[in-house]
Parts: sequence; C-alpha cells; structure tokens
Amino acid sequence: GDHGESLFEEGFLGHGYALNESQLRIPLVVSGLPVRIQVPFGQSQLRDAINVALSGQNGPLDSRPSVIGNGGRVFQYLGELDEPAQIAWLTTSGTFVYDFRVDRVKTAAGWKRPTALSPEELRGFRDLVYTWEAMRLTRHGRDSHAP
Repeated sequence: GDHGESLFEEGFLGHGYALNESQLRIPLVVSGLPVRIQVPFGQSQLRDAINVALSGQNGPLDSRPSVIGNGGRVFQYLGELDEPAQIAWLTTSGTFVYDFRVDRVKTAAGWKRPTALSPEELRGFRDLVYTWEAMRLTRHGRDSHAP
C-alpha cells in the first residue's frame, strides 16, 4: 500500500488529513529477494531497492542481502511541496511533525507552539523546516533552468 487509513485516530476518518502513525506506518512485504529493508523506509526508495535486489550486484539472488534504506529518517509532506499542510520527519522513534495550519509542532511530548520547544526540539524543528526549504529551492532552481 502507499498509505494507511485513520480510523478516528486523532479525530480523523480516512487518509490525507495528517502525517500520523496510522497513515504513515504501513507494511512492506519483501519475499524472495536478497534485500533487507531498514526502517524508516520511504516509498521513494522502493524502486532503488528493487533495482539493487534484482541487479545481482551482490552475486546470485540467493547471496548476501543488500541493505536498503537510511535507517535514520524520512522526510514527508502532506499536500503540495510549495504549500504543505504538514511536514514531518519519520524516524525509528516516531514522527516529528510541523502543522502549518495551526502553527504547532508534534514532538514526543505532544503538540507545542514553536516558541515552547526545548533547545533540542528547536534544533529538530529548524532542521525539518530548512530541509523543506532546501527541497523547494532545489526544485524551483531546476524548474527555472528547464527549456
């Protein structure tokens, strides 16, 4: 699957409303390929994982598995990249979400205003926002040079 469904978690029914555990943590089953998936694993990494597994770069298909995924974090956004409703890091310990609609950050301790974040949470928040801004700039830089 490409997304999960909220069944009234955080007050939502359906999908596409929030970057939360029930919509983001979905199963990925890999069988018969020499690949070991590290979590978190983003959907954008799937094609590369399959290509590496089928390429035989580690030898025959029954040999040592390729390790796929960064094992650290995956950037996610809800809506359009230029004007998302939410942006988030999905990590092994959960999600770190910024909701533009209500100017709140979801940390392990719950929802907070950016001004109420601890120094460590503030570093994570800035890293999230700077990553999003860099993605937007990279995309617009590439688009502006297109023929």
